[in-house]
Amino acid sequence: MRQRLLRPLAAVAAFFACSTAYASCADDLAAGVDLWQEPNDTIAAILEPDCYAWQLFVGLNWPGDPANQAADPSAVLGGEGSATWELWRNVRTGSAGEVFNIAGSDPGPWLLAGAPLVARSSSDVDTQPIQQLAFFDGLAVPQIDEVFPVGVNETRMNESTYTFVRQNGLYSLEGLQSAFDPTSGVMNFPGNAKEIKARWREITEAEKPRYHWTTITADGAQKTYGLTALHITTKDLPNWFWATFEHIDNRESEVAGGIAGHEGWLDPSIDAYTCPTQPTGCDKSPAVVSGTKWENYILRGTQIDFTDGRGRPKVLANSIIERGFQRTSSCITCHSRAAYDSAGQMNPIFLPTPRRTGPVGSPNPNWFFTGDVTTRMQTDFVWAFIRACSSASTDRCR
Repeated sequence: MRQRLLRPLAAVAAFFACSTAYASCADDLAAGVDLWQEPNDTIAAILEPDCYAWQLFVGLNWPGDPANQAADPSAVLGGEGSATWELWRNVRTGSAGEVFNIAGSDPGPWLLAGAPLVARSSSDVDTQPIQQLAFFDGLAVPQIDEVFPVGVNETRMNESTYTFVRQNGLYSLEGLQSAFDPTSGVMNFPGNAKEIKARWREITEAEKPRYHWTTITADGAQKTYGLTALHITTKDLPNWFWATFEHIDNRESEVAGGIAGHEGWLDPSIDAYTCPTQPTGCDKSPAVVSGTKWENYILRGTQIDFTDGRGRPKVLANSIIERGFQRTSSCITCHSRAAYDSAGQMNPIFLPTPRRTGPVGSPNPNWFFTGDVTTRMQTDFVWAFIRACSSASTDRCR
């Protein structure tokens, strides 16, 4: 798989230590050259995070080549076929080409035998984002009282993320237990690791031109679903880079005439790349996606740190994936809690009280330590390990 030049943190230090010219993200997008390649750019993530979010959006949504599970350089943005990230490995237990098998077995080489399935079945997706679910004896049980808006959720890993999991035997409960290291207390994914979290909702035939869509079969019936929300996370930075996008149709709440069940955007979007003179509330897409279905998607914001320069917690939310706790949602803080104990038991995603209150601001050492002793190992911001199964029992399968 070809990728853009990886600029590790050492390159950042070199950049500030000398006058080496920086080929800006904005210049790259304006030039329109090799936009299909999977971006990896630490400097852009730091200096131009909103632009870099769009660079990722374009590269990862480029039509994919199913045979190679990678972008198709001969295709054009907005063309027919699956997006590149849809060819990545699905973390959901029981799905086609999953990372975490029911028996906790080796999921096999990156390239699947035959083309990955683009059309989905109900076994490939969750009815709710994983943070809205509790798991008991292998069953996913809603944690919330009200009905979640109709739709489905999925999470996928790119080749680097998947390879790290497989090579280190982290695809099973026993593998996690074996990897538990109270001395270091952390995992460390490679710098080009990426994950996607996507949310889909059922759409009509008339809506299809404005959406990236797929089909999902449940109970023998095939229906059309449009992509409504997308989280992109990359290991360009030690604490990862975070960006979230939504379809413009999500903006208004049900009360204000929006889609049934939607609570709308409780905070304004922030996109200093597309809207340099109006960084918040612009809700536009850049020229690079103009004229394609992707122009209907809006960058809601990016995140590269826990707090701002004055110590205030940074908040980033997607109104669909983080429905019900938008204003206490911080991608980077929530994922910093991704940790497990020596038995392989993961931290709860939500704080104990009040219900569905997300953590914001800097991590709390008590999440990982009892006194000075490491009692939970941080999984490098990756929650997907909550799905790891035991080879001896399916009780913990997610």
